[in-house]
Order: sequence, then C-alpha cells, then structure tokens
Amino acid sequence: ERLQAIKPGVLIEFRQNYLGPAIRQYGNILRARDCPGDMQDNRIRIANLRLTSGQTAVHADMLEWNSGEKPEVAARHILSALYGVVQYSVMLRDIPKEHLQMVKHWIGFSKEHCATLLHSSFRPYNPEALYPILEAESNKERIITLYQEDVVVKAGKPDREVYIINATGCEKPVVELEKKPRRVEYYDTYGKRVAGGKITAGVQRVDIPVSGYIK
Repeated sequence: ERLQAIKPGVLIEFRQNYLGPAIRQYGNILRARDCPGDMQDNRIRIANLRLTSGQTAVHADMLEWNSGEKPEVAARHILSALYGVVQYSVMLRDIPKEHLQMVKHWIGFSKEHCATLLHSSFRPYNPEALYPILEAESNKERIITLYQEDVVVKAGKPDREVYIINATGCEKPVVELEKKPRRVEYYDTYGKRVAGGKITAGVQRVDIPVSGYIK
C-alpha cells in the first residue's frame, strides 16, 4: 500500500520457488524461476503458475537462444513461453535478420491474441508427461500448441476459429478433427501464408510448418 501511494500501478514481482496462491495479495507479477536456455522448463513452470495464480500476471523467464540456430529452432523458445508474458533477453541488434523477422511476427501474434492466451480459459494437458499440449480458449477462438512429436492434438469442437501451433521441431504432427473444416490456412514461423495439403475429419498427419501453425 505504501508503494502504491508513491507510484500507482507499481509492479511487484515474486518468483518461484518462494511463492504460492496466497502471495498474490502482495504482488501482481509471478514469474518462472531462472531457467536460461531451457525451453521445456520454462513451459512447465509457466503452466504450473497459470494453474495456481488466478488472474495474476504470469511471466516467463527471460528468453535467450543461440543466434546460430535456424529461426525455426529459436522460435521454439518463444512458443514454449507463449501462454505467459514473454520476456526477451536476446540482443536484437546482434541476431540474424531472419531471427528478427521471426521475433517480430511472434510479438505481433502475442499482442493480437493476448486476450485468449493470457486472459481466457487455460488448459494444460498431461502434467505427468510435462505438458506436451497447452491450450487457451476464448469465445471467438481456440489456440492449441503441440510440443511433443507423435502426440495426438485434438482440435476440439468446430464451433470457433482454431489455431494449432507446431512447436515439436518436427514436420507433420498428428491432428484429430471432428469434422472437415470449411477453410484451412497454413503459416510459417514468420507469419507468412504458405501452401499446405488437404485436411479431412479424423486422425491424420498434417503438414504444419515447423514452428508455424494452421488456422
């Protein structure tokens, strides 16, 4: 209260492992513990925090990656933090042009879908398998991200727009659809629309670009 009196809207962060639901009354940011370069640990920590933090903002640990990696590999760090507030710790002036283009797209994606990713229904699946699928759903759209190869990702009821993001690092993840969609669009990790194969109802392998998505 004294800090709020000095600066209204002050941000107060608490960080794993010394937090729980009760600490929300003392701060307004809960952040994943330091896990530099570990995209899987970042994803697990964000999911755990989202499950216990109510409407308090959950922040990812700061992202960093090898600038020599392919953009699709670097993008997996971002996709692992997509369901929290993403924090970048790479030097933008030093990373390759292709990385910069990729980062620009995913920042735009995060902003455009912020209400769904951060403020709507959140479902992390299979904690015993370290959350291979994360999903967020609002009244207008459903965003599902697949992180593990050969796991079936279900698109859900065909009652709204659906995004399926391929963060597995592999081509052609397994997707299940209740019915054939009226329209499908394929996007690469730069947000550029690309060609893709046909999709029908049922379980099938879908040619979703690595670190890209279908809509």
